Amino acid sequence: LNGTQIPLNIDKRFVMLRGRPGFYSYAILERLEGWPDLNLDEARIAFKLQQKLFNYMAVSDKRQRVMPTENDRVAGQVLDYREAVLLTNPANPDLKGEVDDKYQYSS
Repeated sequence: LNGTQIPLNIDKRFVMLRGRPGFYSYAILERLEGWPDLNLDEARIAFKLQQKLFNYMAVSDKRQRVMPTENDRVAGQVLDYREAVLLTNPANPDLKGEVDDKYQYSS
């Protein structure tokens, strides 16, 4: 798009239910009449969490774990692609020898 805006209104919604951990999110997409055509094959949502506040990730009921720190990743061994790192000397010794990869946190 070379610096232009996408011809789409995006209304992001976040829902928290009382007594339930976590939250749900969805988006309402609107293309107004007269706006240019748009093909949207896929949409994703990502969050960059503050490490001082978040050290545990729950992607689903079965996919949950303690997170390595950014320092653990920097000190680790980069594998075949830069997002995958072997944790060689993490602050949490239980994580030593594990591979941390951003793709394992998607659902």
